[in-house]
Amino acid sequence: MDAFFTRLVLSDDLKPRLGRHLLFWFVSWIFQGFLYSFLYVDSPPSLAFVISFTEALIYLPQHMFLSYSIIYFVLPVFILRSRYWEGIAVIFILIIIAGLISPLTLHYVIRPFRDWLGFPYQFKSIAHAFLAGLRGSMTIAGFAVAIKLVKHWYLKKSENEQLEKARLRSELELLKGQLHPHFMFNTLNSIYATALRDSSETADGILRLAT
Repeated sequence: MDAFFTRLVLSDDLKPRLGRHLLFWFVSWIFQGFLYSFLYVDSPPSLAFVISFTEALIYLPQHMFLSYSIIYFVLPVFILRSRYWEGIAVIFILIIIAGLISPLTLHYVIRPFRDWLGFPYQFKSIAHAFLAGLRGSMTIAGFAVAIKLVKHWYLKKSENEQLEKARLRSELELLKGQLHPHFMFNTLNSIYATALRDSSETADGILRLAT
């Protein structure tokens, strides 16, 4: 089970990547649909859920636009290259664009959908629809970007740990090479020759160690 979730979250293969993206947007859709269904408390529950979940699905491309624009454009091009002010400016522009999509969606998609269902349509000003679009898109994009940053941090941490292990292995191999038997033998012979001038017992012990 742990291996399955690790592969789902960290693997760059097509199927795990597609699976985790679908899972994220499915959860986002359920969250938005369930949350906004409470706006229609005066309606029959079945109709309220149909409207809420359908409209949440209609607004999903708007959230995808903002989320993927930040994750796959702003983060690698600006933020991760320490171009923070440029990145913030681009994010601000993308947020404005996402917010402007909301009134257009409301007028050209949501309103005809409500009329088709015969559900009363409450007019919203462009400013109100704009702010509502900002709220929804920024919430979902915020979660998506947070997940991406946590994953990036984890992978960098794992990469640094692997590099540190490789460095330690290299140092160990170097030390092993320096402690080659011939090196030890020559060193002990040198010590033995020196010790002959001072203590025969020391020399005998070192000679036994060398042989």
